[in-house]
Amino acid sequence: MLGLFGLAFVIRLAVVGASFVAPAALAVRDYGGPVGACRDRWEYINRRPQCALLADDERAYDALGRSIAAGTGFRLDVSWLQATPGQPTAVANFAYPAFVGAVYFLSHDSVLALLLVQSARGALAVIGVALAAARAGGGAAGGIAGLVAALHPGLALDAAWVMSEALEVPLLVAVLVAWVRLYERRSRSAACLFGAAAAAAFLTRSPAMYAVPARMALSLTRTDWRDRSLARLSALAAATALILMAPWAVRNARVFGALVPTDTKQGVNVWLFNHPSPHPLRDAWAGTPRPEPPPGPVPGLSEVEAD
Repeated sequence: MLGLFGLAFVIRLAVVGASFVAPAALAVRDYGGPVGACRDRWEYINRRPQCALLADDERAYDALGRSIAAGTGFRLDVSWLQATPGQPTAVANFAYPAFVGAVYFLSHDSVLALLLVQSARGALAVIGVALAAARAGGGAAGGIAGLVAALHPGLALDAAWVMSEALEVPLLVAVLVAWVRLYERRSRSAACLFGAAAAAAFLTRSPAMYAVPARMALSLTRTDWRDRSLARLSALAAATALILMAPWAVRNARVFGALVPTDTKQGVNVWLFNHPSPHPLRDAWAGTPRPEPPPGPVPGLSEVEAD
């Protein structure tokens, strides 16, 4: 496992290095140009999202992280989807902007530090994949699955982007490991651990709220469905998740006057991928949706209402 972690970590560091040499080539998309200019190479290494062609999502997460690190909270100083610059927002959910903000606060606003931490988290997720596969199919299966996860281009690229997948993928692996632990041990502590991992995943990317229950249901046998102890522990896990998610929902209720348990991006995603475009088939094939008009703040509507 130590060797597998080292291999995965080195691969991710290599991808991070390549992303600094050729940021446009490895960017997930380049909807916009740089918003500033870095004065020297060291500033570029530490402030890449401010002086490289990156996705609008990356610039937005970077802006949220800087705002959180500065103590001004979840506010954007750039335009992103239907969020209004300078106003409180929930468009990006809670956990990943908070994670970026914490790293920026500790590293004095260094994106390099963020990408190094993400590389380590990605390598740990590879270990989780290997352990889960070994439990299901033996040591050989664990080794193969771990090697595939270490070398997988998409998983390696996650570490080099200022994108929430860098946090969500390790969290989903942690949720799986926690669920297996709960399934095998049937203890309250295991249920609380599983609920906490699930809450973190939900507060990073809201589609996890559908994926995690589906994963649980698919793993159960007919006997499990009638197991009252497992049902009680699953209820305890759900209660733990709700308690941990409550502060963010309360904050959103105070800001927007509406129930927003995770984010305000679901409507935007429906619009982006089911949009009226002059060339919808070509745009869908290229993975570059060009909605007309593009999503943005709507006069007279709050962020929640616009979504």
